[in-house]
Amino acid sequence: MIPIEEPKRPIMKKRGFLIASSGVNGGYNFIPTTRGLREEGCRLSELFFPERLERQQDQDSARRAAKRLFNKEFFITQLRWYGVPFKSNAKRDELEAILRTAVGEGKCRCVPECVLALERSMREDETFCEDLRVYTTKMAEINAIKKKWEDEEWAKLTPTERAEYHPEGFFEHYFLDEQGETDRTKTLEPMALHETSECEDMCEMAKAIPGLEADIMIREGPCDDFSLCETLCIGWDRDAVHALAQRISQEPRMYSVDQEGEEEDYEDDEGKEDLDM
Repeated sequence: MIPIEEPKRPIMKKRGFLIASSGVNGGYNFIPTTRGLREEGCRLSELFFPERLERQQDQDSARRAAKRLFNKEFFITQLRWYGVPFKSNAKRDELEAILRTAVGEGKCRCVPECVLALERSMREDETFCEDLRVYTTKMAEINAIKKKWEDEEWAKLTPTERAEYHPEGFFEHYFLDEQGETDRTKTLEPMALHETSECEDMCEMAKAIPGLEADIMIREGPCDDFSLCETLCIGWDRDAVHALAQRISQEPRMYSVDQEGEEEDYEDDEGKEDLDM
């Protein structure tokens, strides 16, 4: 597939905050430019004034947490979240002192209206909204192209190659419906996956699907190859799966994957049986 250059995600910055993609379900977060998380006011009080906690072990825990968290970025993040003013060139110790005073005076109990109003204005900004619309449209087009290419490539793969390339997709293709529920009508007969690299993991994934049976068959390699080869048999009927595994175990190794991923047959054409579906 020819690489497709994706557009940059739109980002809006204003007064020490930004609107940026959360990376989850296309959502966009309002966060300080430091990208730090907001600590609740009660937590900040514990960090700055651990001596106010009743239990010694809680005090010790708060002091350890403060030692781990306290740095210039942390102080800037909290000051911005709680709308506490500070100079842009302030040093670490100055920022800590400002935040300590704000916490002590109860100014960090909740996000102030000025910060909430800033978030609303940034999210409603017409230029940003238009950039976001253009980006969303373009990404939908790109994803459609990628999906078409993936579907075409997926159709060319054997079951074993599908299991290697995308294990979850393999089970969805053969044993699950669009909602992720079991679908016994897709694959009626048991199937064999030859020389899968993660045979045990695939077996566990199969057994996690209600009603699906799996059996690992191990046998010797062909000719003077003394290596052991694994085949995973999967299906809905336990007896049929075990019978398939037993039959394969009694046969010479039939398959080998060459450098191009194609399966070669070590037996004569007579009596050859393709166990992949």
